[in-house]
Amino acid sequence: MIDVILDGRRFPAFYRIIVPAFASTPLSGMGAARQGGRFNRPRQEALYLSADEVTALAEYKQDNPWLQPGTICTFFAKELRSLKNRCIRAK
Repeated sequence: MIDVILDGRRFPAFYRIIVPAFASTPLSGMGAARQGGRFNRPRQEALYLSADEVTALAEYKQDNPWLQPGTICTFFAKELRSLKNRCIRAK
């Protein structure tokens, strides 16, 4: 994992691999909005990032035995919103 230091603060790197169709908009969550995902409903954009390149590749590949063309993107985030530590209640 690589970090970047800005103004004396360290920011970790996060990764995602995107399909060529979305290569011009790496910050878009349109792909996740098509069918929804673990943390987003259909028609709700979400940007899924991984803490390392191997996990990003596994997320991109999922159940497909063939590795499709893609672009790995590296993000340095000052702030992230995560559902990792939130409790979601059903109403």
